[in-house]
Amino acid sequence: MPFTVWITGLPASGKTTIGRILANRLEAILLDGDLFRKSVSKGLGFSPEERMENLKRASMVAKFLNESDRNVVACFITPYQRIRDDIRKTIDNLILVYAKCSLQECMRRDVKGLYNRAMRGEIDNLTGYSAPYEEPESPDLITRTDEDSVEESVNKVLSFLDRKGFWKIKATLFIGRFSPPHKGHKYLFDSILNNEGRIAIAIRDTPLSKENPYTALQRKTMLEKMYENNPDVKVMIIPDIDTVCIGRGVGYRIMKAPESIEIISATEIRKKGKYENIPEEIIDLVKEYDKQNRSKLPSTPRDAL
Repeated sequence: MPFTVWITGLPASGKTTIGRILANRLEAILLDGDLFRKSVSKGLGFSPEERMENLKRASMVAKFLNESDRNVVACFITPYQRIRDDIRKTIDNLILVYAKCSLQECMRRDVKGLYNRAMRGEIDNLTGYSAPYEEPESPDLITRTDEDSVEESVNKVLSFLDRKGFWKIKATLFIGRFSPPHKGHKYLFDSILNNEGRIAIAIRDTPLSKENPYTALQRKTMLEKMYENNPDVKVMIIPDIDTVCIGRGVGYRIMKAPESIEIISATEIRKKGKYENIPEEIIDLVKEYDKQNRSKLPSTPRDAL
């Protein structure tokens, strides 16, 4: 079901920044307002009638691309409600996103220097400053780009598309022993989940030993306890591995853990038998498994505590 995400907002509100990332994630065609005026709408000015014509052309291009089974992300100021209504009539599966940003913040950013030029009288009819911008009456989604980070704005759009059945959010895959799961793991998991993402946790099926004092099933139970009833978390057990082949990176990115998280070590937790870096949700469960498994393991520093 091809669709068009149409992002409207003031100059410097972040439309194109968000749009470029969305187009990459969605493998969609990006229609950028500035580039469109330099090509398809070359020669058009900025009177209300010429703005309407420019946006009419852009909506027809988006429609034709959708009919050719291509998704589109369109980034245009789109200042008038009546043209937004016309665009919605033209494009069947339209998602109108309002990149809402205060004029003060847009002027502070002034990425292209347009507001400075307008204040010096070099530009007439700058939308939001010397020409009107009518706030959308009923956008499908609003993202506060003066409050939300770029990634938060992008994830809001992806989550909306997912809920409406236009696109499926991909999961972030974590592979490890998680023996036991600790606060560093939870920080990484939550960094995805708190930004409208999904995670898949693959537990290596390592045998019970001094280095791996919990069975794979016990570790799976711990992780499921941490994210009880969360549909965005999938926990599974996989065969133990010694090599990971990640291919050419087609359709996915590589995520690196921050240094502040890498210093949290499950090995140190096992050696010292301390629980301060274990998430509260599973401390009792970890202690219970420690007692259960103690007799099955060789003597360890933890046994002496």
